[in-house]
Amino acid sequence: MFDRIYNIMSQVFIYGLSVKLSHENNGREIKLKLKNFLIKDQEINGIIIENLHLSMENLPDMDTHISFDDASFIVEKLDFFISEDWINKIIESEDSLKNHELEDLRIDFYHDKLSISGKIRVGILFPFSVDLNLAIDNGKIKIIFGKFRAGNLITLPKWLQKALLSIAKNYLESKNMLESGVILTDEYILIDHLSFIPLDCYLKFDKIFTEEKYLIIRGGEDKDKCLKIIDEKLKKKLKKKKEEMEKIRFKEIDAKKKEKKPIRIKKDDKVTRILDEIIQKAGEMKRLRPAKPADMSNSRVKLYVDGEPSEYQEESQSTGESHKND
Repeated sequence: MFDRIYNIMSQVFIYGLSVKLSHENNGREIKLKLKNFLIKDQEINGIIIENLHLSMENLPDMDTHISFDDASFIVEKLDFFISEDWINKIIESEDSLKNHELEDLRIDFYHDKLSISGKIRVGILFPFSVDLNLAIDNGKIKIIFGKFRAGNLITLPKWLQKALLSIAKNYLESKNMLESGVILTDEYILIDHLSFIPLDCYLKFDKIFTEEKYLIIRGGEDKDKCLKIIDEKLKKKLKKKKEEMEKIRFKEIDAKKKEKKPIRIKKDDKVTRILDEIIQKAGEMKRLRPAKPADMSNSRVKLYVDGEPSEYQEESQSTGESHKND
């Protein structure tokens, strides 16, 4: 890891730095202004940030936890210089390029274009150069392919142009750059720089050009416009989070309902067995017929009405009727 960093830079210089902390926009905020920030690789000037105005919004409370999920970074101004020599030194240290049948690869900055040159092995080493034009497309960097030449003389045949593009595609795929936000076609390469930043960042480029062995990129975003976008994003995020919490709550309620099992009578319960037998035999039972009157003449059971035998009552009633007739 250290060697990798050393190949990119060995010295860092900051000539001007301003940091301001505030609680603006209903959240924690850091405003950073950087001037003449220089990264060098030994004696080679690598990257120069002439100006950088950066606002960091909605920063977390460091006392409780550190998470930048809701933090946003707005680049209001950027003037960025990249040295030709620094890029070529990185290319030289990139061993994976050598595994793609390429040798002596380098890049040169001219006044109005770039040029990539080197040698490709197709049985024999074949020298080539490709002219590249730079443009900004909707805030993104666009590298447009110009002429493909054999050395500096004749135009490369189409099959060799396709071979070079195939090597470029394989290299970008090996670095997962095509998945991250690089689009490669037969005519241009479009770089979505924000896809390489694992944070909520706002930066669009306005201008890109070459001058005195440097690639220069300028850009920036309008802060007020970005704050509105950030506010809308936070509202949507909170709404989505609320909906997810509601779904979790309903799932927990359903789970609790399923845990409450209905009360069931055991099959060996006596009442249950009797009811089952009645239901099973219900279809076999004959209709009930009215019973014949019982013959009470020889019965020893005496029926009393109001405390007297029934026959005594009958005699009393008959005697009473005969007296009335008299």
